[in-house]
Amino acid sequence: MKKAVFAFVCAFALNVFAQESVTLSANEADFEKWSARTDDVRFLPKAGPDGKPAIEIKSDKNLTISCFVPADSYRGKWLVFSAKVKAVDVAKPKQHYEGVKMIVGTGSLSEGSVTRSGSYDWKENATAAFVPENAKRIQIIIGLMNTTGTVLYSDLKLTAYPPSADGNFLPTGKVLEKKMANRSGAYLAKGGEQGAEAVQLSSDEPKWNEVLFAIPADKVRGHKVEFSARMKGEKIDYHHYWGASFKIVCRSPNAKPQIYEAKYPHKSDFDWIDMRQDVMIPSDAVSVQAVIALYKVKGKVTFSELTFKLDD
Repeated sequence: MKKAVFAFVCAFALNVFAQESVTLSANEADFEKWSARTDDVRFLPKAGPDGKPAIEIKSDKNLTISCFVPADSYRGKWLVFSAKVKAVDVAKPKQHYEGVKMIVGTGSLSEGSVTRSGSYDWKENATAAFVPENAKRIQIIIGLMNTTGTVLYSDLKLTAYPPSADGNFLPTGKVLEKKMANRSGAYLAKGGEQGAEAVQLSSDEPKWNEVLFAIPADKVRGHKVEFSARMKGEKIDYHHYWGASFKIVCRSPNAKPQIYEAKYPHKSDFDWIDMRQDVMIPSDAVSVQAVIALYKVKGKVTFSELTFKLDD
């Protein structure tokens, strides 16, 4: 019988139980707390939307800054790091994980998001990570990774969401919505069966398109887990190896990552099917990720009813 011993936010409770948000750069004094600043990083008192403060970062190659926040208020919760972002002439990076960055987390559980390249006005962006019970501090990173251009950040906030009672280790509702904000080719929609919450990944060109969920390793280490979902594919190009993917990735010290994967690279269209991975998490695992993806092919794949639970 499944053991629902640890749970995360339910969609219906998010607005009621969300903790007070923390603004990270509301004034110049807070700006001084960011490390790795250079002359190309500026605090602009009225450059943000509606005349709010903003941080401007210019890069001719690579420039990120970071700050630390005490973890006391966030332990054992999902943490959403959100901001409004504006870009000016940001060059398209070589790698899918580079570009305009927003990263939050505690070491191996860090999560990040990347906005599109080019120029665009203020857009909401966010990412979400789980904060372990033993976390001492949270690191926040913003800036440009291996690309050139200018990016501005305003309304930087942290919002924590407490556990729910459904035994699911994956975010839902508002937390998942924030995690999907402005991700290239991935978005949250009512695209599941009968209008259920779903994550859709689509691409009109062959590229690396995935969503990673960091699972608290200390809660699942040495346990059998079940990762499940409903999945639907539409107009997915044929490839002998790549395609829609559904997997668990475990990393242990001094060992290659262990990948448990179920993928359907040979099917163009398929209606809703059940996806499931039952895995015993190594007792020495230092990180665990649940991954949904559409790798290096055109098309669209939709994942609904996503759950990651203990099953032992």
